Order: sequence, then C-alpha cells, then structure tokens
Amino acid sequence: MGLCDSKGYRAKRLEAAGGLAVLLASLWWFVFLSQRRLIAGDEGFYLMASKLTLEGKTPYLDFFYPQMPLLPYIYGLFMKAFGVGWGEGRFFSALLSSVLCLLIFYRCRSASSLIGGFFGAFLFAFSAMVFPWFVTVKTYPLSVFFLFVSYLLMCSAKKGAVWSLLAGVSLGCSVSTRLFFCVLVPLFGWYIFTKKGRRGFWWFVLGNALALVPATVLALKDWESFWFCNLGYHLIRSDIGFWDSLRSKGTIAKIIFGIRGTRKFCGIHFAVLLVLSFGYFLYSRLKKIEIDPSFLIMLFLLIVSFLPVPSYVQYFSVLSPFAVICTVLILRDLWRGKGKIAVVLIVLVLGYEYSVSLISDVERYTKTGEGVIGIRGREEAKNKTLASLREISRAVDGVLRGGETVISIWPGYIVSSKKAKPYPGTENHFALKSAHKVNKDRWRRFHLISYEAVGSAIRERKVRVVVMSAKAYERRYREDLKYGGYLKESEVRGVYIFVKDGQKSDGKGSF
Repeated sequence: MGLCDSKGYRAKRLEAAGGLAVLLASLWWFVFLSQRRLIAGDEGFYLMASKLTLEGKTPYLDFFYPQMPLLPYIYGLFMKAFGVGWGEGRFFSALLSSVLCLLIFYRCRSASSLIGGFFGAFLFAFSAMVFPWFVTVKTYPLSVFFLFVSYLLMCSAKKGAVWSLLAGVSLGCSVSTRLFFCVLVPLFGWYIFTKKGRRGFWWFVLGNALALVPATVLALKDWESFWFCNLGYHLIRSDIGFWDSLRSKGTIAKIIFGIRGTRKFCGIHFAVLLVLSFGYFLYSRLKKIEIDPSFLIMLFLLIVSFLPVPSYVQYFSVLSPFAVICTVLILRDLWRGKGKIAVVLIVLVLGYEYSVSLISDVERYTKTGEGVIGIRGREEAKNKTLASLREISRAVDGVLRGGETVISIWPGYIVSSKKAKPYPGTENHFALKSAHKVNKDRWRRFHLISYEAVGSAIRERKVRVVVMSAKAYERRYREDLKYGGYLKESEVRGVYIFVKDGQKSDGKGSF
C-alpha cells in the first residue's frame, strides 16, 4: 500500500512539474511573440474599445463596436491594473494563450499520458494557426480560452451543480466575446443533459444565462444598435457576390486541408491535424468507442467559420485546441491497439511539418511581413511594430494640449496616447468603410462616419490635430487638409501629423 502511495505521489509530482514547465515555456514563447508580432489592423479598434470602456463609455451606446461586448471590459480591466497600451494588451493575450496551453497539456495528460500532454502542448503552441493570432488583441485568445474551460468543465466526471453552472458561465462568456460560438450552446446542453442529468442541464442553462446578462442589458437598452453591430454590419460589410463568395470559401477549404498552398499560410500541419481529427471520429465509430466532445466542437466550429462573408483562413484558428485533442486521442487509441508504427510515422510527419515552417513563419510575422494580411513588403513591415506605434503616440502627445479630440483615421495610432481622444465615429476604422451602406439618418445612432464626413470635418476645422497614414493623405485628404489650413507638423513611421494653422500645443505656430 505504501509503495502504491509512493508511486502515485511521484506521478503527481512529475505531472505538476511538467505542467509548470509547460506554463513557463509557453508563457515565454507567447510573450516573446506578442511583443514582436507585426500589427494586425483589427487590433486598433479592439484596443481603442478597451480604452474607451475604461473611460466610462459603453459599446454600441457610445461607439461602434462590431462584436459582442465582453472583450473591451476584460482587456480594459487588465489594462487598468497594468497600463493602457499595445504592449499591455498583447501581454494579456499571451497570458491567456499560455494558460490555454497548460489546460491542453492537462487534458491530453488525463486522456492519454504525460508524453501525450507534452505533445499536445507542443502541437498547440507552435502551430502557425495559433501563435500568429493568439498573441494579438483579437477575439481569438479570449473566446477560445472561455470555450475550452467550458469544455473541460463539461467533460469533468464530477456531477455537482457547481461544475455545470461554471460550464454554462464559461460558455456564456465565450459567446459574449464572439457571437457565432452560440451554435455550440445546444451541443454543450445536450452533452451535459446526457451525462449529468436534468439537474446538471438546468444549472448549465442558468450559468449561460448569467454570463449573457450584460450583453442582454445592452441589447435591451438599444436593440437596433446591438443588432446592427453584431449581425447587420456583418451582413453588409462585403461587396462580394454569392458565387464569388462560394469560390472564396472553396479556396479557403483547399488551403486549410492542405490541397492548395498560399503565402499567407505555410505548411500542411494544420491539415494533418484536421485529417487526424476526422480519423479519430471514424476509428471511434468503427471500434464503438465513445467520441470525445472535442470532435463535435471542432466540427461545429469548422462549419460556422465558413459562414462569414468574406471568410479568412485565420478564422479557423479557433479549431486548433480541439483538433489537437482529437489528434492526441487518435494517437492514444492507435498506440494501445496495433498501430504503434503508424503513431511513430504520424509523430515524425507532424514534427517535420512543424519544424520546416516554424522559423519562416516566425520571421514573416515578426520581421518581413511577407504574406501577412495588411502588410505589403518589408518596408511597410518596419512601420508595423509596437515600437513604431509608441513612437507615433509620443509624437501625437507632443502637439496636444491634453484631453484633446483628434481625428485619427486609424484608432491604433492613438491607443497609447495619454492625451488624445478620438473624434466621434473614428473609434473604429470599419465605421468609415461601412457608413456608405447605411442610411445617413442612422449614422448617429450607430456611431458611424464616412470618409466624406471626415473630410468635411477637416474642412470645417473641427479639430486641431489630424493623424493619418501617408497613403490616406495621398488618396483622400490632401485637398481637405489644404482647404482647412492644416500644416504637416511631423512625419513618424509613414504617419503624418497635421496641426491646424501649424499651432503647437503651446499655441505658437511651427511655420
């Protein structure tokens, strides 16, 4: 008895040490990438929304925010404690990703072995469908973190009410971050009902409802704005026709299943994970083994990720944790059966595919920008770093008088500014792109502004400082700025800072 206890104690210590190693290694890895990953355009409005919530403003009611409302509040709370800026927001994403990696380790460990746990953590952390996106300030790290926690609670052998309640709360938080995860609510509810009974099901429903209370309150305060931001905008944002959309989705399907290559996504390891996941489903059906819910979650996410128009390959990154679980499970089943050689071959193939693309992928997303969406060439990549944005914000603060409203064509330029406040409608650059598709009488309601309206505000000299890229200046606003009497105060990293009549913060002209 004592010997068994001793072995069990050593196993637990080894597992704890392994978990700590995974947490520390993944934290270093994700933090390293988060502070070096080139800027993704969407991050600007997510960070600005988080900053505005800290100032007491509310999504939908005070500014345009085309997602469910939880992310700005969660990131805002973190930045309230650690500072407002790009680095802080990215660090929080890295922290979420490293904890998620740890949870994947423990799930794979409990389902297979310690080696399986390490392998699962490796497959997640070094995937080119994970590290480029889960270190950014987007919905991916937060929504998937809550989703995976809900999955773990749902799969727990414990049938106490608190586990079902927390599973519902966690899934509700995931939906409150990214709306299309709502398709998983029936799946989770069905699984909990079959495994934990009617009582567990109703506790799950209660938890889900509690987590959705804040979003429901916002919807009741202004249903039209809530509907537009979460659904209406996404239905009109693209000009792609039906057949072009189908062709685009077909291309994406070929990319994620490894049939077609692209500069934006190298390697076929994600395709291998998907194929192995479907292999796990078929093998389990053949052997009449109970299928882990991770497969159905992955399948639901795969289907729903094709629905947005346009769709992007990055949307499918949310499948990664669940594809990893399925992969480890099929390797476990094959190893326990007569497929040890197949397991060795699969591990070698995955190891090769990961190693071949890892260095080039890291370089693309941290230095060259080659194939990275929103970045055209090495020269532009140099201006898409966190250091560049901090430099721009400092330059903007240098000409401001404190708490001053600024027209910034992209909100990311002034996220780290301690003085700038965005001009109404410019809190989200997608408002500029979609305003022309909405009746003008709804602009104020939805907090939209068009390119032309921005030009009019410049001509009417409504702000003292205007910030924009050189491209925006040349393409749209050269004449507006000239008409309004704005002079270029400085140029920083390809971004122009214009001041009305050349007035500096001390009120003296610079020209």
